[in-house]
Parts: sequence; structure tokens; C-alpha cells
Amino acid sequence: MKPDRRAGRVASAGDAAQELRTVRDCLRWAVSRFAAARIGTGHGTASLFDEAVAMALWSLHLPPDDLDRWLDARLARSEREALIALIERRCTERVPPPTSRARPGFAACAFEATRAHWFRAH
Repeated sequence: MKPDRRAGRVASAGDAAQELRTVRDCLRWAVSRFAAARIGTGHGTASLFDEAVAMALWSLHLPPDDLDRWLDARLARSEREALIALIERRCTERVPPPTSRARPGFAACAFEATRAHWFRAH
């Protein structure tokens, strides 16, 4: 896919790491970054926002069902940098989000999916 022409309007990862402060800030940036990179959903999420939420909560080791409590929480610089790096990797390498590949489960059993199991949409 060709990058969206609006990609220049989204803050760079470096700027995001310096300027964003809260989970809410990072989610807004992630959705903009996903849209600019034309990321598709379907790995367990229905929208770019849902994908950003799943990745943020996973990255921050927070429960997956309680977003509202954390929206205005300020992130440590290392947390922001790790989350932004994860989002950038999703956009540039097109790998499925870790929330869908790291520990997928079935019937309370966890499975590990390796890079050999991933596919790329062209």
C-alpha cells in the first residue's frame, strides 16, 4: 500500500515521545499514525482506536477491560518510548500487534506464535 499523503501531518515518533504525556495523548497519536500508515484491522480489533487501546494496555501491563481509569494517567518516559516504538513497528514492519500474536489462547491454553506464522497483506 502507498502511504497516505497526509502522513506528514502526524507527529514523528521522536516528537511524540517528547511531547505526549498521557495514555489519552498516546491513543490519539496512535490512531493518527495508524491511519497515515493505512494499517488494517482484523487481528482481533474492529477499528484503529480499538487496536491502539489493545496495544497500549498490553504494553503498559494493564487489564484489557478498564481503559477509562487509565486515560489521563501520565506515562513515564520509558513507557511512552516503549509504546511508541511498538506502534511504529506495527506501522513500518506491518507485523500483527503483539496482543494478537504474543499469547493467543484457546480453551485457557496459551500458544506462542512466531514470525513464521505471520502473514503480510500486500
